[in-house]
Amino acid sequence: MHKRITPAGTALAFLIIALAAPAAQADTFCVSRPGCADPGHNFITIQAAIVAADANDPAFPEPPVRDLILVGDGIFHEAINNGSDNPVDIVGAGPRTASGGTQIERDPGTGVTTVTMGFSLGSVAASTISDVTIQVATGSDNIGLHTVGNVDNVAVGAAADLTNGRGVDFNGNGPLTTLSRLDIDLPGTAIGVLGRLGTVERSSIKAKTGVQGDGLFIRRSTIDANLGALGGLDLKFEDCVMHISGPNGLAFWATGVGFNVFSRVKARHVTVIGDSDPTSLAVRAVAAASTSDNSAEVDIRSSILRGFAKNFQRSGDTAGGHTGTANITIAYSDYDSLIPADDNGGPGALNETMPGGNTSADPVFSSPTNLRLAFSSPLIDAGDPASPESEDFPPESTVDFDGLPREVDGDGDGVARADIGAFEFQQAPPVVQAATATPAKVLTGQPVSFSGAGTDPNGEPLSFGWDFGDGGSAAAANASHSYSTAGTKTATFTVTDYHGLQASATRAIVVNAPPTVNGLRVAQRIRARSALPRLIGSRRRATIRFRLSEQATVTLSFARKLPGGRYRRVRTKVRIRAHQGLNRLSFHGRLKRHRSLKPGAYRLTVVARDADGVRSKPKRARFRLLPARR
Repeated sequence: MHKRITPAGTALAFLIIALAAPAAQADTFCVSRPGCADPGHNFITIQAAIVAADANDPAFPEPPVRDLILVGDGIFHEAINNGSDNPVDIVGAGPRTASGGTQIERDPGTGVTTVTMGFSLGSVAASTISDVTIQVATGSDNIGLHTVGNVDNVAVGAAADLTNGRGVDFNGNGPLTTLSRLDIDLPGTAIGVLGRLGTVERSSIKAKTGVQGDGLFIRRSTIDANLGALGGLDLKFEDCVMHISGPNGLAFWATGVGFNVFSRVKARHVTVIGDSDPTSLAVRAVAAASTSDNSAEVDIRSSILRGFAKNFQRSGDTAGGHTGTANITIAYSDYDSLIPADDNGGPGALNETMPGGNTSADPVFSSPTNLRLAFSSPLIDAGDPASPESEDFPPESTVDFDGLPREVDGDGDGVARADIGAFEFQQAPPVVQAATATPAKVLTGQPVSFSGAGTDPNGEPLSFGWDFGDGGSAAAANASHSYSTAGTKTATFTVTDYHGLQASATRAIVVNAPPTVNGLRVAQRIRARSALPRLIGSRRRATIRFRLSEQATVTLSFARKLPGGRYRRVRTKVRIRAHQGLNRLSFHGRLKRHRSLKPGAYRLTVVARDADGVRSKPKRARFRLLPARR
């Protein structure tokens, strides 16, 4: 007799099996790269590692586990496809360069994709890929990377001109999907990024068509293209730089053509530069009425449009009871307003006045190749004073293209306001490059040469000045000054830029006054004795008296008077260490132990030398040396 399994028994059986089976664990697989100790986790192809990761997933209905695939240095000639519900993170050894890295490529073909990263069901995030180079296969209608998950530090290129190629094609999950640090460079006819519902940031895109998409947000990226942006339902740009070149070049194009097509392109803080081709156009909005209402909208604020034969082209339509509405709004932006707009009529309008704030002033870039604003640019603090707050566009980013603060007080009026363009002028103080004072130790009255130099990171004109620290100053980078009093003086060199910001440096100068000998008195007649000269305290026994301004070594020099009034120098000198103030010296003609002056008339010269070797002015006196008593 067979026992019938009830529904409750079936549930219990499944529970027992689930409890008995070990839970699947996330694992790591290696492709030509160290890091996996288990030999069964090392592979020579990426696709083999993907298959192993899929086998590591538990059986349905358990959610899959997320595995890591580490790919080493080399060129991997294979097509990659991780299917669906097989979440993996593929991490290469870096984009391929002459020194190494990871590159994935495949044979030429038509309609083929090099790398496909699939989606995952439930709460598990989609597969990701990073640190690789992906080559779009030579041929037509080929794709480099098709993905639904995050991407970081991926280069996409092609070995030959493409026909209708695509660098990156993704279907994201709105703000949860981010593609960062893309480096796309595609020859031929190709779209750099074709995307839906995601964010591309800090990327470089070079292709015939830069970006096309719906619900796509491009931030802090550069686009070099013939057609910069082809809008779908919602294509947004912020803090970007766009270069448009070639015949019929076009920066922004919103096209409402088809059935219920509502194309919208919005740009905030974008610097767009054309090549001045006579067929070039900055902005186009075209909407056609057919079997439905359609619309095309381009909204540009706080942006720069330069180098185009025409700025705006708009065309609306009415047919069969339907309307095609085409609107272009531009505000707080810089462009040449003398270029007439190409308005072909129909529903919609070209709005340059509400809210207005536009300018035709020369942007004054730092240089033709550096699109950062120079210090004298009229676009500083001239952007939209209020960040956009509509539901379909977030408030202005807090940083600019360089990742620096977006709203700063660039013109020095005390109010922070965003600039026009991708780059916010960052007011930085000047820098002191050099400040010297030569010599650094002088005597009073001796000139000191001061020299200074400075630079400004914003290229602003500079003024220079020295404060000598004694009340004197000079409005120049190079100057000369002497000090009348002794002491350590602090001289300050100051650099001031166009906006009044300053930088300074100090230099110390030690100013010494030479020692002075005053009050020299010598006895008119001195009796010769055998005692050596010495300092004494007794007033009565002193034969030579003088005062010193500071402690110093005093040198006594003698010259004997000859018949006829001339003097002959005595080679032997007397040196004594004297103190500050009054000094009394007992001197009776003895110079050294075995050297004495002969009786006669003499001239005495006294010179003091301080610890720094600075000598005083000489003081002189005359005396007569009498013979010793017998």
